[in-house]
Amino acid sequence: MFRNAANPVIRLVFFPILLLFYLFYSGDPMASLAPIFVVLLLTIMPTVPPLNMLLKLLIVLLFICFVLAFLGNVLKDTPVGYSLFCWSLLFWSYYRSHRDPKDLISTLVLVVIIIITVMNFQMNAPMNILPWLIFKAFVIAIIVTYLSFLLFPGEEKDILPDEVGHSGAEDHIGLILFKATAMCIVLVVLMGIGGARQY
Repeated sequence: MFRNAANPVIRLVFFPILLLFYLFYSGDPMASLAPIFVVLLLTIMPTVPPLNMLLKLLIVLLFICFVLAFLGNVLKDTPVGYSLFCWSLLFWSYYRSHRDPKDLISTLVLVVIIIITVMNFQMNAPMNILPWLIFKAFVIAIIVTYLSFLLFPGEEKDILPDEVGHSGAEDHIGLILFKATAMCIVLVVLMGIGGARQY
């Protein structure tokens, strides 16, 4: 509708902020989640995301949410087991991101692990509603993303895949192990001091 060279910046800056204010004042319990998803979609996908890709992401998101919610209930009394499971998912996500830095699935998994872990263990949120709240936030983010491309189109350039071989992740296993372990430690420390409540 409004074609301008500044449209990518307008999409990335104004739409997440406007969505955040709307959700905050409408009383959404996780107001910051949908804007985070909008930023992810707009930064990783420079063009309108294909519908089949978004459906795939929705399925992955639901699967991860329900698995984490189920294990959160099962392993609530055994934090070591839950921590090992989260660490394995973090390792898998970082491994995928090293193979392809633009992999949206790995980024989504990282975000969902952090959200569900903090909401469950620190804020005592009911685990049975968290997957639906995250699903609703992602659907809102998809709608807002499409609306941003509809109102401010243009200057959309396909980003070609990085010329990195599949051995790139294998060459950095030590770094991936460090990242996954560091993320687990940071989560535990933030929840221990109450810093994760700021999310």
